[in-house]
Amino acid sequence: MKAQEFANYLLGKQIELSFDKPTPVLSRDDSEAVRQKILSLTLAEAMKYGLSKSTFYDLRKHAYGPEPFKIYRHRTTRILQSVS
Repeated sequence: MKAQEFANYLLGKQIELSFDKPTPVLSRDDSEAVRQKILSLTLAEAMKYGLSKSTFYDLRKHAYGPEPFKIYRHRTTRILQSVS
């Protein structure tokens, strides 16, 4: 949005330019609780709840790191159901 406003300002379509609006708050899919549940699962439990072996290993690889990662909603529900 700000890029479009800046372009309009440069072209003279907009008189004033304001960067006062705050940036949007982005929510993360990978809470600490979900990370811990992924790390506590075994391969047998993950396969029992419908996660494939490759998906399970990818999730564990990403859960060990500090960076945020995307988890699809249906996988998150499977993970949360599996540990409860």
